[in-house]
Amino acid sequence: MPIPQFPGYALMLAEGYAEEANYGVQRTEMDGGLPKQRRRFSVPLVSRSLTVKLRSDADRLRFDAWLRDDLAGGVEWFSFPDPVSGQVKRGRLTGQPACRWQRDGPQKWKAQLQIETVG
Repeated sequence: MPIPQFPGYALMLAEGYAEEANYGVQRTEMDGGLPKQRRRFSVPLVSRSLTVKLRSDADRLRFDAWLRDDLAGGVEWFSFPDPVSGQVKRGRLTGQPACRWQRDGPQKWKAQLQIETVG
């Protein structure tokens, strides 16, 4: 089964975009001297917070169906264009709920999403 693609009609906005890499750094205090540190992951888990905007009520219904059916409620992986590099990456939604909609004008919607990627 092919990996679902992030819907092209859902606009990823630069407003509110944030990115954080987690290398799983572990820190161990020593009896004397400096604490030791090491990373657990060779490739980081990267969490991206971004705002998605939809232009119509119909797009909102389509996005909700994509989330429910293609992503099994938000647990499946999907491909999306990275807003910074432009490369296609594989990610999954994190957070509960996966998507919380807010009105952004007549028939317009926006939501803050958390997307997690490996690398």
